[in-house]
Amino acid sequence: MSSSTPTSAKIQGFIISADELERDNESQILYLKGKVKVIYGTQFFEADDVEIHFKKKQAFLKGNVLVQSTSYQIGGKEIILDYEANQALIYYGYVQSNNIRFQGDVIEKQNDTEFYVENADYTTCSNCPPTWSFKGSKIKAELGGYAYIKNSLLKVAGLPAFWLPYLVVPLKSERQSGLLTPEISYSRNRHLVLTQSFFWAVSRSQDATFTFKNYELGGLKPMVEHRYALNDDSNGITKFAYLNDKVFASESRYNNYRSPDDRESSYSRWALNSYHQYSPNRSNRFQAQLMLVSDLQYPKDFYEEFTNYSDSALENKFSYTKTWDHSLFSVEAAYYRNLLQADPLASNTAAVHRLPEIHIDSTTKKIQDLPLYWTFSSNFTSFARDRAYDDMSTLNGQRYVTNNYADPRCENAAMAGCQPVYDGAYDPYNDIIRTGNRLIMKATLNTDTYNIGNFINIMPKLSYNEIDYFLPVGDSKTASKRYLQFEVSTRTKFFRIYDSDYDKTGVKYKNEIIPEITYSSTPWINKDDHPFFGTTVETPYSSRSIISDNDVNNQGGILFDHDDRIDNLHIISFSLLNRLVRKKREDNTYRTLVNFRLTQSYDLYHLQHATGNKQPLSDLAATLVLDFDHVQSYTQANYYPYLSATNTLTTLSYLNEDQQYFKIGLSSKRTEEPKQDDISFAIGFVSNYINLLTGVIFDASPNRSSTSRLKKYSLITQLKPPGECWTVNFYREQKVGLEAEWKISFDFSFDGKPTKVIPPAELNIN
Repeated sequence: MSSSTPTSAKIQGFIISADELERDNESQILYLKGKVKVIYGTQFFEADDVEIHFKKKQAFLKGNVLVQSTSYQIGGKEIILDYEANQALIYYGYVQSNNIRFQGDVIEKQNDTEFYVENADYTTCSNCPPTWSFKGSKIKAELGGYAYIKNSLLKVAGLPAFWLPYLVVPLKSERQSGLLTPEISYSRNRHLVLTQSFFWAVSRSQDATFTFKNYELGGLKPMVEHRYALNDDSNGITKFAYLNDKVFASESRYNNYRSPDDRESSYSRWALNSYHQYSPNRSNRFQAQLMLVSDLQYPKDFYEEFTNYSDSALENKFSYTKTWDHSLFSVEAAYYRNLLQADPLASNTAAVHRLPEIHIDSTTKKIQDLPLYWTFSSNFTSFARDRAYDDMSTLNGQRYVTNNYADPRCENAAMAGCQPVYDGAYDPYNDIIRTGNRLIMKATLNTDTYNIGNFINIMPKLSYNEIDYFLPVGDSKTASKRYLQFEVSTRTKFFRIYDSDYDKTGVKYKNEIIPEITYSSTPWINKDDHPFFGTTVETPYSSRSIISDNDVNNQGGILFDHDDRIDNLHIISFSLLNRLVRKKREDNTYRTLVNFRLTQSYDLYHLQHATGNKQPLSDLAATLVLDFDHVQSYTQANYYPYLSATNTLTTLSYLNEDQQYFKIGLSSKRTEEPKQDDISFAIGFVSNYINLLTGVIFDASPNRSSTSRLKKYSLITQLKPPGECWTVNFYREQKVGLEAEWKISFDFSFDGKPTKVIPPAELNIN
């Protein structure tokens, strides 16, 4: 049977369209010619000529051949297709899945994902010739797996660039083992830096990265990072780095503290940074953290390895927490490495450790049928270090730890050989105790919230506090203080809902205004007459007071930490909250568009007991947060009435779905000299061939200490060559008085998916 006119037919599961159709029933072969299109199952193929052999379950396609399925597309001059086994031989053709493309003289299709290619090219670029490709004598490719390339030659814009005898590249977006793209960078004291990393996907729950970083000045630095995640609550990370540093060994900040014979010799530097948490169930949790370094300058020199490099100390700790329905028990041991020392190899004798700290707390419980609720918390801490106390001296009214220079600037000025001096005799009225044991117990009684006319509510609270100290030196080695604290808060709420167009727009708004007044008083204090507490009059601390070096001159002296203070002895605080919330019907989401808060306190205790100028008013603090779909703004203003000065911080930013970005900011400090004014500006845009992020911080202060107004300049550029298959990322950052530091990295889209746009947060322009 034959037909010479265009026809369509359905034969043995094949849906056929062709200009000519001829069927040999004896040999069961179907001959198709001219604009042939065939559908069989999930496969579609077209060609100039097609022979379908029903006995062999094969189709022979010639001329402008195209085979398509849901996961790939095959094209070529000639294809032998085993349509039942889903196998094929493609001559002078290609295979494409998303942006992944292989082409070669002969392609053997084993199944829907496995292909063998001879004299082959592989790329994920969409342009021709491709921006980059790998040519190999043979390629074994598994879609969603790897491509194994023999005699691989990297070609850039069609030109040979680099040869490797064997190469494995990933064809999937999931994590997999392999070499990461190299990085090139430059730093002011290391000059050129080359970085190459290898990623090892050990299993579904753990992986590791091995990195070799070579500094032009400094040498080779091997690094390893291991990560694991047993479940959402049990995971960990460990990082280690080592460098035989020639640069550090030649710098004065190190050699000032070395003997002349040891100077200029290289120094082995290392860092171990590790965090782990393990929760066998919801009631038990173990946590451990290690932050060990060879020298105190390491976190500063290699800040990219430490998220908290600017902290005053490195914290090493282990903790265990057990929770029940109505109580909690935790024990923690913490060892600190003091970073506030000029000598990078200084001993750690000044650091105070918590070995251990134990908490036993309860949740809020109701007292039978009464409208009363109680909670209890307790804390035991043992403060430990080599020396129990510091000898103190005074110069021009400034107290400081006695040292061999008899100068309070000894440590800050990096005077070589600066060491504390101990006379061996503890003076309870001059020296400061730094070690001992402390037990804190607190019982709190709350009542139901009382409502007055459904308009105003009142929330009273009474707590009993007791702190007992067990000290290692002095004639009296115990000290205690007990006090009652009373607090009552009253608040009301005004609100209005705007929903007149809710049926049409599906959007409505709620505006809330919540004023609140809180009165705090400590009506009873009983404490031992002990020099550890300083003077008999309590220092008027508020809950917003921070611990600083200036506390050494306060009447209350330096205690162990913030928990030794009695806050809010007699204070009235006022706050006003105004917020606007939006609800969308289509996704049932809520968003706070406007949040404004105003707070201020009046310290009655300070008014009564402070000497000199009476300054009971706290600063007036205002915070405004705007959070719209594409526009965000943050403003913080603090007005200090007795200084007639205001510190402000304001930022306004715009970011749309296309990652077009804009940000401007102002930071002004007027409460201390020299006054400081900083203006920040950042902008970013995304285009077809380049993504750009850049930002600056200008010093607009009238009496700036530097001759340059530029405090910081950051630039991030993503170059996207044609083909949508790779990017070149360029980072540049420069701070005032320092040379620019830059880095170049490469992102290849081996899996065919577009590379990610670098987010604006990477600029670090605040």
